[in-house]
Amino acid sequence: HHSGSAVVLVLAMDRLTSLVKTQSLQRADGLQQKEDLLQWLMDVGRSGEQSAVNFGYAASVASTASDQDEEVAAAAMAALGDIGQEGAKHMSVVGYGLTRGPKVQVAAATSLQQFGPQASQYAEQLASCLESRDEAVRAAAVAALGAVGAENQAGTLSRLLQDDSKAVRAAACQALGRLPKSGLQEAPRIASMLGEPELRHAAVSALGSLGKSVVEKHIGNIVACLQDKDSLTRMAAADTLSLAAHEVLRDPLGASQIAGLLSHQDAGVRSAAALTIGKLGKEASSYASDIAVLLKDGAEDTSEMYLAVGGGSLRSPAMLRRPKCAALAALGLMRASGHADAIADSLADKSHEVKLCSLEALAQLGEAEQRQAMKVVPLLEDDLYIVRVKACDCLAALKAEDAICSTIDLFEDASPSVRKAALHTL
Repeated sequence: HHSGSAVVLVLAMDRLTSLVKTQSLQRADGLQQKEDLLQWLMDVGRSGEQSAVNFGYAASVASTASDQDEEVAAAAMAALGDIGQEGAKHMSVVGYGLTRGPKVQVAAATSLQQFGPQASQYAEQLASCLESRDEAVRAAAVAALGAVGAENQAGTLSRLLQDDSKAVRAAACQALGRLPKSGLQEAPRIASMLGEPELRHAAVSALGSLGKSVVEKHIGNIVACLQDKDSLTRMAAADTLSLAAHEVLRDPLGASQIAGLLSHQDAGVRSAAALTIGKLGKEASSYASDIAVLLKDGAEDTSEMYLAVGGGSLRSPAMLRRPKCAALAALGLMRASGHADAIADSLADKSHEVKLCSLEALAQLGEAEQRQAMKVVPLLEDDLYIVRVKACDCLAALKAEDAICSTIDLFEDASPSVRKAALHTL
């Protein structure tokens, strides 16, 4: 009976996909109002590559990219970049956008950046955009030159590290990070930019792109970035340090300094420190108990909340804001099974973000912690569908056969995502 329900579910999903595909294509052809067209293009971009493959609307987007209205053309260029290889099939349309007005030029350069080395044929056209008086055009073109692998433009990019515009300097920094040969030569100059707050994110990201041999030379300066006011910069520093985990653990300015930040007064910094140590992996397990202390830390960094008000920006991930979430993520990454009970106890937290991080951490501990499965089961009835989905995924990772039977009732859940997760779990 239950297997029959699964088949019915799959068939229903197939019918829904077919219906959505038909409606989506009709919508593209029948839009008249500019606002509706812009919204459709935004929706297409957000849906990503697989939806473009399924629904076949890339050609419609490409034809819209030739629209005389700069705003519509720019939105279409952006959508082509967001749909990956489906958009890359229409790269010539995007390349032509580099000859239009500033708004379209920025969108075209950004899309070529997303296409990567396969767009290397447009390096000369991108270089010509550096003559623009528009700062955004120049910055976008610089970033794209790095992404397409334009080593022949390395000299120009190196000179732009001293440009009057900080946006262009930051873009040049990241571009050189994408060019292994030239970037390695410029690594000391890039590292010197870690001292400038506006350039710090670009610099630490570029050093990470250049790899372990560069990172290990600048461990102390990168660790200092974990105290930056910007959460994305702290995240970039954590990711960059993880590339040289062994060296960070041995360096006197490395892991012990990071561990010291676990008691920093700023919740965001405590979160970054915990996450960084977690990303160093099992080798950092001696710090697991220090991190576990943060499981009792109920604070949250709200300093960037204003950016998300009114939908102006996406909220930063919970593990960058909440020390407890960062600790859970870190213990999972370190496979710290000795703290499995404490991780499972966090499933009872009132915050859905903490619940999600607890489920992810338990899933990373895997089958060895199967005994925690019955603590996961109550979350299959959580009010939030994303928690129910993650609970299904967790039970699958734990391979808890006795508990997995509890997911069968979710075949009738109101959320399609939950029904799909329940089926996948079985």
